Amino acid sequence: MRIKLETLNQEIDKKSKEVNQIIFGNNSYGERKVRSRARSRDEAEALTQLAIASWEKAVKTGKIKVIGERSIYYDYRE
Repeated sequence: MRIKLETLNQEIDKKSKEVNQIIFGNNSYGERKVRSRARSRDEAEALTQLAIASWEKAVKTGKIKVIGERSIYYDYRE
């Protein structure tokens, strides 16, 4: 079976957007890829310590301001 190059190019153009979405994992619904690997206990603990240290540093330098009873402002600029 022979197919013309023009017909082949038209088929490629028709399906390229759909195929690219499948390949790159970007769909129109905005879903995120799910992590395929669970974090180890050591990794989770290290990330927790980093987050706590970052928060405490921001509190000490005055980057975190309490706006209300349940709201705060974090000044992310330098």
